[in-house]
Order: sequence, then structure tokens, then C-alpha cells
Amino acid sequence: MSASEPVLVGIDGGASGLRAARVVRGADGWFDLAGPVHAVDCDRTRGAHDWIEAAADLALHASAGAPVAVGIGMPGRKTADGRGIAFALHGPVEERFCDLVEERLAARGGRLVRRIARLHDDGLLGASGEAFGVRGVLRGLRCAYAIGGGTGLAEAFVIDGRPVVFEDAGAALVRAYALPCRGATFEERLSVRGLNAAHRDAGGSGAVEDALAAGEARARRLFTALADDLVELVAAREHALGCTFERVAVSQRLARLLAGPAARELLAGHAVAQRCVLAHEPASNVIGAAALAADELAGHRGPAGDAARDGSPDGDQPRGPSRSSRP
Repeated sequence: MSASEPVLVGIDGGASGLRAARVVRGADGWFDLAGPVHAVDCDRTRGAHDWIEAAADLALHASAGAPVAVGIGMPGRKTADGRGIAFALHGPVEERFCDLVEERLAARGGRLVRRIARLHDDGLLGASGEAFGVRGVLRGLRCAYAIGGGTGLAEAFVIDGRPVVFEDAGAALVRAYALPCRGATFEERLSVRGLNAAHRDAGGSGAVEDALAAGEARARRLFTALADDLVELVAAREHALGCTFERVAVSQRLARLLAGPAARELLAGHAVAQRCVLAHEPASNVIGAAALAADELAGHRGPAGDAARDGSPDGDQPRGPSRSSRP
């Protein structure tokens, strides 16, 4: 990287905090971390204050004072210009989110090479990181599905080789938080938050993965049901899109749960083991955020012209990397 080239910083925001790192695009075209991932916990009782202050601090720290291009993902339905959060089931609400981050960064002596284009959907961050990250499991694929589970459920697709946000997939898809599944919703059945809630409701204590490792029957039933539901959701998405995914990438805390020795043993013969690949890059969303920032720089796309979605509290509307060809 020459002295005149901007530093790329990816920021992955969630319901309880932010993670960020400096990211570099290598000569081979793939994106990778160029430094450690820093994490900050945030308190929602203080509104969006903690997220805004942390985003500015993390961008300044990761860039070390150099001109910086910042990509940020946050949960929630975005404002009409895409730069604020109008509503969120999980996480802060602040309609001037990007404006305030930029103001705080400037006050600290930080230098943006251009305004933050927009706040991205966390599902798109994951798909972009897996499609364009050096350790991504969706590299080079034409049709794939990325699903991450934590507090909620994040979904996005790779269509014609490009990461595509949920609402732009070209079908009347229903978000998992509103899609019924066995008396609940798919988000309640598949998110780690929902899995632990079901574990407690069934009389369990502690973390559900610890109960599974101890061989508890109720935990084994919950993990088997989770695998059944995940395969069903994959099939539902394929049916809606009229395609067969080359690969399904499972990430975030859901992937870490399924990667445990007890879960692998339990589900070794289950269809989920054949349909799904567990993402192994823990900073995929951070890398994806920076890849989107690099794409916005190359395409000179500003926040104007993107319309907010009305139907999804956790929806978003970017188009994903617009490379004419994959790296």
C-alpha cells in the first residue's frame, strides 16, 4: 500500500457492541485482516451513544491517523438515505448515526477519504466476507446462502457470483423473524438466543452447549431440532429463489455451537452436515464491511439514491460488491 492509498477499516455492529479492524486487499484480490480485531461492548440504555463513540474511536485507532475509508454494518431498518437506523429489534436506533460518527471522528483528528456511504445489513457483511475474504468459504461460487445466528438471524445470498442483500434476492422472501416454524419463528428456533431460551424453558440451566457436552437428553433433542429446522429453512429459501445452493455457510455464534465436539458427533449423520459448511473466519463480518467500503470507493457510490425498506426491522438495501469479475 502506498502512502497515498486510504486505509480500509471494517466495523461490525451488533446488538451489544462493535468489532473493528484494519483490512487490506492483497495482490491476489482477496481481503484479509491487517491487524488485530478490537471489540467494544455497548450499553443500549444510553441510546446509540456508545456505538457512535466506539465506531469513531475504533476507526481512528485502526487507521493510526491515516486517511481512512470506513465500512459499517448495523442491525435495524435504515433511514431513507441509508445512513441512519430508523428501527431495530436488536440494537440502537439513531437516524443520524453516520453523521454523528463522522463528527466524532473529525473531532478526534480522523480523516475520512469520503463520507460513509451507508450502514450495511449484517447479513450482507457476512456474505461479503465469506465471498471475498481470503479464508471465505463462499469464494468463487455463483449461487450460495449465508446465514449467521446470534441474538437474531442474519441472512444474505450470493447470486451470479455477487453478494446480495436479503431483499434484493429477486423473490418475495419473508424474514426469519416473521416466518413461522413449529409454533414459533425460524429466528426463535435457530438463533443462539432462542436456543438458550428453549433450553431454559425445558428446565435446563447454564449454556445449552455445556448441557450437550454433558450428554443431557434435552440438549440433544434441542440440537437435533435445530438441525432439522436449519435444513428446512435452506430448502424454503431454495424453493423461493428457484435454485439449488452450491454451498450454505453458517457463521457467527451458531457456527461455533455446531462446531463443538458434542454437536459434531450428534449431527454427523444428519442432513445438516451435508448441506451446511461452518465458516471458520471469526472476523468475516469485519472483512466484509471493509470489502464493501472498498467497492464503494471504486464505484464512487454515495448514500443518495438508496431507498429504505419498509417491511423489515432488520432489513437493508445495498447491492453488494459491484466488481465486473471476481478476484
